[in-house]
Amino acid sequence: MPKGAKRGAGATLFGGAAGGPVRILLVAWFICLSNIRADAICVFGMGNCLRTFKDCGNCPEMIEVPAGSFMMGSAEGERGSSSEERPRHRVTIAQPFAVSEFPITFDEWDLCVAKGDCAGGSAGEREDYALRISDNGWGRGRRPVINVMWTDAQRYVAWISKITGKSYRLLTEAEYEYAARAGTQTVYPWGNDIGTNNANCDGCGSQWDEKQTSPVGSFAANGFGLYDMVGNVYSWVEDCVHHSYDGAPTDGAAWIAGGDCGTRIIRGGSPVFSASRNRMEMGHRYFKVGFRVGRTIATSSEPPKAPTTIFRGATITCEGTAITAGQVLAYDRSQNKPGGFALVVNKGTGPEGVCHSIAATARLTQLKTEGEGASIRVYGADVDVLVQGLTGVKVTVTKF
Repeated sequence: MPKGAKRGAGATLFGGAAGGPVRILLVAWFICLSNIRADAICVFGMGNCLRTFKDCGNCPEMIEVPAGSFMMGSAEGERGSSSEERPRHRVTIAQPFAVSEFPITFDEWDLCVAKGDCAGGSAGEREDYALRISDNGWGRGRRPVINVMWTDAQRYVAWISKITGKSYRLLTEAEYEYAARAGTQTVYPWGNDIGTNNANCDGCGSQWDEKQTSPVGSFAANGFGLYDMVGNVYSWVEDCVHHSYDGAPTDGAAWIAGGDCGTRIIRGGSPVFSASRNRMEMGHRYFKVGFRVGRTIATSSEPPKAPTTIFRGATITCEGTAITAGQVLAYDRSQNKPGGFALVVNKGTGPEGVCHSIAATARLTQLKTEGEGASIRVYGADVDVLVQGLTGVKVTVTKF
C-alpha cells in the first residue's frame, strides 16, 4: 500500500452493477466551431442534464460538473474514518469544472508516449518509458494506466493542454471528493452500505476484487455520470500533504502552502469510502495508482462574442492585467479544421501584457503568428478570430 492514512475496517482495493444511476444520452448533439462533439448526460434524480464533451478525437471524454457546496471529510465516529479526514468542513465550489468520465486509460497514455510528450523524443526512449509504465501483466487498452508518478500525470495534462489550447490539469483534492460524492453525504458514493458489485475492491463482490484492475466503466456511474471515482485505482491530485483539514481552503482550491509537497494526495482507490484520502511520494510508482484529469471551464457574465471574420489576418492586442477567464481562438477557415492558435491567461508571470501565444498545430501549417506579449499578429488564407468569455481584460481585434 502507498504510505498514507489507514481507514481501518472497510473494503480495500482490489467492481456493472444491476442498480445505480441511469444515463440517457440525448440524441441532439451540438457541434462547436472546432467540430468537437458535445452531448448531454441526464441522470434520474438530478435536477438538470450535465454537458459532456471531447476537445479532440483522442482526448478524454469530459463531464462538466456544476458548481455547488458540500461537507468535506468524515464526521467523528463515522465508520472506518481517520483523523486525517477531519475536521469536517464546508467547501463551496463557485464555478463549474470538467472531470474526465473515466480514469486515464493505457490507450490514452500510450498515445501521449507515442507522440513524445510523455516520454523522450527518440523511438528507443519512448519504448523504454512505455516499459517502465507497466500494466503489471493485466493488459493495456481500456484499463486505467498505472505505475505513473505524479510528474508523469503532469506531463500528460501539459500535452492535452498543448494540443487543445484548453486548461487541463489534475483535480484538487476538494474537487475530487465533491465529484465523487455527486451530491451525496453518505459513507460510500452509492449509500451507507458497501453492497455488492459497486466497485473493484477487496470485499466488493466483483470478479476483479484484489486481483487486478478492471476495465474503466465496468460499474455503475455516480450521480454526475463519473465512473470509478472510488475503487479500481487511486488517482493523483494536485494537493500537497497535510495531515488534517485544519486550515484547509474552503473554496475548492488545491492546498499547497505549508504542506509536504514532495508527497502528494491520492484519492479514490480503496478503501472505497467517499472521504478516504491517502498519499504517496510524487516520484514513486505503484501498481494501484493512476490519475484522471480535470479542466477549467471559462465562465463570463457576458455571452461569448460571435466570431469576427477576418480576411487574410488580424492583429490581436490585449490591454489590462486582471484577466480571470476566457481565451481568444484563431483558426483558418480555408482548411476547415479546428484550433491552431490561442491566447492564454498570463497573470504577470510571462511577457509584458497579458497575451501569450501557443504555436499553431501541425494541422494548420498555413496559420502563422508573429509577436509576443501585448500584441500578436495572426494571418492565413481566411482567418476567423473567436473571443470566448474573457473577463478582466480588453482584447482588440483589427484586420490587416
